[in-house]
Amino acid sequence: MTVLAEDEVKQIAREAAAANNVPFADILTTWTSTPKPSHIIKFVVPHGSSSWVMGLPAKNTTSTIERRFAELGDRRRLIVSYEELQSAFDEVIERELVEEADAAAEGEMLGDMVAFDSTVTGIHNTIFVSTKAGVRHGPRIKVAINPPTHFRADGENASVTFDGRVIPDGAVPAALLSQLQEFINQNRAVLFEYWDQNISTNELQRRLHPIEPK
Repeated sequence: MTVLAEDEVKQIAREAAAANNVPFADILTTWTSTPKPSHIIKFVVPHGSSSWVMGLPAKNTTSTIERRFAELGDRRRLIVSYEELQSAFDEVIERELVEEADAAAEGEMLGDMVAFDSTVTGIHNTIFVSTKAGVRHGPRIKVAINPPTHFRADGENASVTFDGRVIPDGAVPAALLSQLQEFINQNRAVLFEYWDQNISTNELQRRLHPIEPK
C-alpha cells in the first residue's frame, strides 16, 4: 500500500481546495496510527468564511481528496476538517502562548528525550526524539545546533516538524535541513509510532534507518 508523504498530502489538499473554490489561510497535515492509520488534514479558512465553506464546497473538496488518494493507492483513513481563522490579534496571542507553553514543556522534557548520534541517524548532529506526552504541538524532532554533537539539555537546539518546518525559522542550515527531511521521510512510520507512544525506545532505535552520509 502506498503511504503518501506530508508534502504530497498538502499538495493534494491545495489542489482540491483550488478546484472547489475553497479559500484557505493555511493547511495543516499530520498522521496518526491510532485508533487506526489515518491522514489528518485541517483547512484553516479566512475569518468570516466558514458559513459558506462548510456547505457544498467543503463536501466537494473532501471528495476530491479522497478520490485522489484512491488513485495514488493510499488506502489510509482520511480525516478532513475546516476551522475558521481567528482575528489576527487573537491568533498571534494564542500562538505565542502555545509556543511558550510548549517551549517550557520541551525544556523540562529534553533531558528525557532519547538522543541519537550519527551511527544511528547518519547525520553528524545529535538528533533528539520524543513522544507527544506533555505538549500540544504536532510531531517533530530536535537537532543539536551548537555544539552540533551535544547531549545536554542546555545546548542550542532547533526543531523540525514532520512536514519540514523549522522552529525557530532559519535556525537550521539548508544542507542540514535536507538531511533531516530525508531522515524523517525515510523513518516516518516508526517516528509516528514512537510519537504516539505505541513502541518502546529500544524498538525505535532498532527500527531507525540511517541516511547515507553526505
